[in-house]
Amino acid sequence: PLLEDENVPEGSSLPAAGSFVQELFQAQYRSSLTCPHCQKQSNTFDPFLCISLPIPVAHTR
Repeated sequence: PLLEDENVPEGSSLPAAGSFVQELFQAQYRSSLTCPHCQKQSNTFDPFLCISLPIPVAHTR
C-alpha cells in the first residue's frame, strides 16, 4: 500500500477494488530509479496479490 506522503505520478493509482480479497491482499511494489547525469527520477508501480492458502491433502481409505 502507498503511504499518504509519497508522491504518486498521475495514472498510477491502485485499480478499483473488485472483491474483498483484493481489498485485503492487493498492494504495489514501487521501484524508483534516478539518472546519475540529469537527476531525473522514474517511478514504476507493479501491483501484486499477497495471499497464501494451504492446499488440503485428500484423505483416502
